[in-house]
Amino acid sequence: MIMEELDGEVALVLGSILPTNIRPETIEYLYRLSYKLAGEEFLRTWRNDPIVRYGFERRKATEADLDRFIQRARALPVIPPPEWKKVEVDYEKLDADLNRYRGFKVPIYASNASFEFLVLAQRFDELQEIADLIRDRIGNFLLGTHYAGVVIPMVEEARLRVDGYLTPVNEAGIYMFPTQKLAVDAIRGAGKPVIAMKPLGGGRVRPERTFRYVFHEVDIPTAMVGIGGMEEAEETLGAAIKVLKES
Repeated sequence: MIMEELDGEVALVLGSILPTNIRPETIEYLYRLSYKLAGEEFLRTWRNDPIVRYGFERRKATEADLDRFIQRARALPVIPPPEWKKVEVDYEKLDADLNRYRGFKVPIYASNASFEFLVLAQRFDELQEIADLIRDRIGNFLLGTHYAGVVIPMVEEARLRVDGYLTPVNEAGIYMFPTQKLAVDAIRGAGKPVIAMKPLGGGRVRPERTFRYVFHEVDIPTAMVGIGGMEEAEETLGAAIKVLKES
């Protein structure tokens, strides 16, 4: 409808859930690996993160619930359960999902958290097959993660051929795990293109400051922002243009 109204083509960044017969719960294991890497610094980062807390509040979780989650996660072994090796990907469903976007311009497919269990279970050969399948059908395959400091080094060490990463990057370090420094170090060490998610930290960082941080300090050329209206679009995109012109 938008393309018809504008009489022009709109490119899409596509993301979808990886269809599997069972969806493993990766959050606790990502927490466990993050705690192994950064210890109490991660705990403070994670527990005080406003988006993490908002997610728990939406589910009406209490501080006691948060404590129980932390205790469960810290008690887990670092290696996920062997059952994760047996989780089956529904390739027929994945194929059907990709077919829905035939005829659209989709230069980028960005995976979401449902792909992360393949990384944690070290099923890199299968993840490579899926990435190649999507790349052949659509375009560039970017691996998406909120745990850049955990996931990106694992993918790089396995020499997985991905075209880049989609991950939170913002001056306040919001939703950047295990810590802002480890996330940025992983991004810089990968040497691959990155699209910065949540550059405004869910509306908590002023646009000019956030784009200077993303474009100049971390040296990421592309950011993905959420827009809630025309006034917000003018402020946010105007700030991005101003900062880009400074380079």
